[in-house]
Amino acid sequence: MISGESSSDKKDGAPCACPFCDAPVAQAYPFCKSCGKNLKRCPGCGKVIPEDQDTCPECAG
Repeated sequence: MISGESSSDKKDGAPCACPFCDAPVAQAYPFCKSCGKNLKRCPGCGKVIPEDQDTCPECAG
């Protein structure tokens, strides 16, 4: 988690980080606008799931 960011910030629409380039990624996009990679999202909470994981690190969805 980024310094100064609370866990509630992540749950109310705050951008996730791209697992490829670490740029912020808005919920509205299925890809990273910085590097162009397609992103896998959690069906439960919508957060970006790292490519090497099958479950969401935020909600285990």
